[in-house]
Formats: sequence, C-alpha cells, structure tokens
Amino acid sequence: MPRTGGVYSPPAGTKGVSNTTIQSVPYNAFVDDLTADANDARPVTAGGTGATTASGARTNLGLAIGSNVQAYDADLAAIAALTSAADKLPYATGAATWNLTTLTTFGRSLIDDADASTALSTLGVSTFVKTILDDATAGAVLTTLGISAFAQTLLDDADAATARATLGLVIGTNVQAYDAELAAIAALAVTDGNFIVGNGTTWVVESGATARTSLGLGSIATQASSAVAITGGSVTGITDLAVADGGTGASTASAARTNLGVAIGSDVQAYDVGLAAIAALAVTDGNFIVGNGTTWVAESGATVRTSLGLGSIAVQNTINNSDWSGTDLAVANGGTGASDAATARTNLGLGGLAVMDVSDLFYTGSSAANTSFPVGQPLLVHDGTITADRNESLAVKLFSSNSFQFVSTQGTGSALSGTWRSRGASSDHALLVVQRTA
Repeated sequence: MPRTGGVYSPPAGTKGVSNTTIQSVPYNAFVDDLTADANDARPVTAGGTGATTASGARTNLGLAIGSNVQAYDADLAAIAALTSAADKLPYATGAATWNLTTLTTFGRSLIDDADASTALSTLGVSTFVKTILDDATAGAVLTTLGISAFAQTLLDDADAATARATLGLVIGTNVQAYDAELAAIAALAVTDGNFIVGNGTTWVVESGATARTSLGLGSIATQASSAVAITGGSVTGITDLAVADGGTGASTASAARTNLGVAIGSDVQAYDVGLAAIAALAVTDGNFIVGNGTTWVAESGATVRTSLGLGSIAVQNTINNSDWSGTDLAVANGGTGASDAATARTNLGLGGLAVMDVSDLFYTGSSAANTSFPVGQPLLVHDGTITADRNESLAVKLFSSNSFQFVSTQGTGSALSGTWRSRGASSDHALLVVQRTA
C-alpha cells in the first residue's frame, strides 16, 4: 500500500464517483492494499511500532532493554527506594537489600587518598612515625629509632647465653666460671707473708713457718746464705740459686715472684674485694653482674633493664600506635609538633596553597559563558587597539559577538567577576595578557 512518510494515501482511481460504475481492477487492488496494510506492522510514524514482536517494537521505539533503558534489577530497585541525604552512602545488607550509612567529609577525604602514605598524612601521622610504620621488620624499626647495630644484636639474642656471647662474657672463655676453690681463695685474708696452701679439703693460708713444714723444708731453709749450717759440712758465699736449679734467682720475695712469673698485679691477680664479691655470686641463668654502689650483685634481666633505665618498649618485637603517647614530636626533632593536619601544616609553614585543588588555581570547566575564574587565572584579551599600563586595573568581559573572545571595551558582553590587571601587551596593542588578582 502506498505510504508517504508512513502515511497512507489511496491509489488514484480507487475513489467512487457518483453515477459511475466502480471498476473491479482498481477496486480489488484497493481492497488488497487495505488487507495487506492491516496485516503488516504499522510504522512508528503512523502511530505503530513497525514490528511484529515485543523486542522489535522496543528497539524501533528506542526502548531496547540493556541499550536504551535499564533492565529491571532488584538491587537497583532497592537503591531507588532509599531516601538520599547529605553525607550518606548506600550499602548492601543482604540479597537485593540496601540501606544508607553515614560517610562524613573526613571519611571521604580519607578514602580518596591514592596510597597508605597519603592516608596517614590525612590522619595527621608525622613523617617520622610513617617511616616507622613503613619499616618491614623490627630491626628496621630499631634502626629508624637510632638503636645501634650492636644494641640490636643484643636485643635480638634468644637467651642469656647468646647475650653473654654478644657481650664477650662467655663463661669459661671470656670470664672465669664459678669455682668453689676460687671462692675459697677469694675469701682468704691477705696477710703479709702468708701462702695459699691446700689442706686436702679447701684452700687455706699458712705462715712462712707452716708453709715450710708443708713443703717439707728443713732448718737450712731459714739459714742465711752467708752462714748455712749443713750437717756434715757448711755452705757459704753462694749466689742466689737460679730458677733452673730449683731456686728463685732472687734475694727478695718480690724479685722471686717476678722471676717465677707470679708477680702480683702483672702475672697474677692481686686480691680485690670487688673480685671477691663477684666470685661469691651465684651463677644463675640470665643474671647479670651489676654494681649497687657498695659491691657487685647479680640481677635478673628485668632488674637489669630497670638499672639501665629501659622502658617497656625494650621487650617488644614491634611498635604500634598505642605505644606512642606524650607531647607531639617537635618539628626540630623530625615531627610536626601537632596532633592534627591543620596545625601540622601551620607548624611546617605551609600556606593555603597546600590544600588547594587544581580547580582552585585554574578554571577547569568548559562553559564559553563562564564569568567566574579563580584568582591567579591569566587570560588573553583581544580588543582591537587597547592601551593599558603594566599592572593597570581594567574591566574584562565576554565578547558578545562570538563565544571565543575576551574583550575590555568592545561589545556588551557579561563582565568577568573580580579584579583584573594588565600583565603585558603585544606591540600593536591588539592582544593583552590579563590576570585576576582579587
């Protein structure tokens, strides 16, 4: 059936004329056209859909589900049923069930941070603390805190024996292990002329006479070299008996000790009350030898930490935020001197520029009719011939005759807000650079 723009027009010769016989051929053709038209899909331009299926009808009408219109979704329906409000965020509470929760301005400023370091800055965490939190191991944390490598090796020791080795105090190698006989010797009185002699049970001191008896010496041992009385003869005028001959090679006790390699204070240890106190200490696992102001005593690891003035952090493997308290770390010590971001910026001497976005510095929009630009925005004014001194204040407006030109004196376009000053012009004064200053 003939249609023009979707509108049906009957073919010529099909309309009846009074007192005229209706011809069968055109009439039948007309009936056939009507039949075909009734059976065909009515086009959109004639109020139909141009299709014989629901899917085709939606497509022809520009309502294709998934392309032109959103397919029904239970989650979207649940979200659509919510009442929106400022600082609210939808969240799922179950299958196709949604609710709103509060999302504050601060929360948004935190979750839009690009990385953990930026998020910590938003939370006001100082650069120094961020360095500690960023350390991968306890050793790295101790290094950041200025703990020496040696102190770290000591803190890292698993037991007292390892700690003693680190300190160079290995018992039996670096220091003398406790010994009952040494303790007995240390307890002896240092009486002039006495000797240390074993009595079969312990060590005792003996006078010269008693020591000679213990040595099995005869009376000649006490005779002068110039008048030695020997049964059966006499020995006179001899020199000191050399060490190689069983003597001391000396005429005095001090020289004799030196010749025999037992000089007190160089070859053997002179008696010392402090050493005696150390020798008397019990060798308890994990104890340290510490002076108490009067003598040497043994202290446990916990007591030694107190003596060293160490705090509770000394026994921790890791350091958390809860371990930090007290006054804000000063800028001079690597901190910010503040507990919040705003005060930290002030203490660090940061101006308002530090919190500005790009949109605060430059116009980022696309409207040709915009008249409000950020302070500092430069523009190029094309105004024929215009004369303005450098830094002179002048009016700037949109050129009413087109959508791309800024002018100062021509046309009746809208004036730009704020104060604008000249920053220089071309040699023919046709082009002028201006900048918003307020």
